[in-house]
Amino acid sequence: MFTIGTRTIKTAISVVVALVIAQLFELDNASTAAVIALLSVQSTKKQSVIVAMKRFTACIAGMLLATVLFEGTAYMPITIGLLLFLYIPIMAKLQLQDGIVPGFVIIMQMYVKGDVSVDFLINQVSIVSIGIIVALIVNLYMPSTENKLREVARETEENMKQLLLQLSRFVRQKEPVWNDEFDIRTAESIKEGQLLAKRNVENSFFRKENYYEAYFNMRSEQIGIIQRVLPSILHFP
Repeated sequence: MFTIGTRTIKTAISVVVALVIAQLFELDNASTAAVIALLSVQSTKKQSVIVAMKRFTACIAGMLLATVLFEGTAYMPITIGLLLFLYIPIMAKLQLQDGIVPGFVIIMQMYVKGDVSVDFLINQVSIVSIGIIVALIVNLYMPSTENKLREVARETEENMKQLLLQLSRFVRQKEPVWNDEFDIRTAESIKEGQLLAKRNVENSFFRKENYYEAYFNMRSEQIGIIQRVLPSILHFP
């Protein structure tokens, strides 16, 4: 069935709002604010803040580097190549890879303009800021995962219970053939729970761990032990 997720809705809202604001301020290349907003909407609040800081830093660094190279040499395609030889490794070294694409978009607009002025640089910084800030504000809303976490925890409990009961019946030779259905289902529900719990923690700026993260980590260790000893148990005479 075709569904529209929360992130898709937030992305669409961010793009529209960023574009409207950039046009209200009559900025050149206003559409770039919409592109940056689209790239800046993330799955969690913490991730959004981190990516936003990286993208803003990378864009500013790209503008400074482009200014030096364009004004120091010429606005030519070979200058773009030289710039990338410097820009990409520097961003990778500083762990700012998330900002390379929007940074390069800004650089290409400088190339097309063919001239670097203070007004134009302010225009570009404004575009980047609008796109990032709008995405951050929209991303403050995150749907609660508490109900889903409780559901997955109950599912994990039931799967593990059935796994241990099946193991007991097998050892007592009341079940001659081993079926790994509940082994697989337990591992899958634990993995899903760990992802949800991690996302729940990253949607809070102050909480480092919660009950569900500790719970699913514990269950992960337990299922790991069961899976390690299972081959030996299944070969008991």
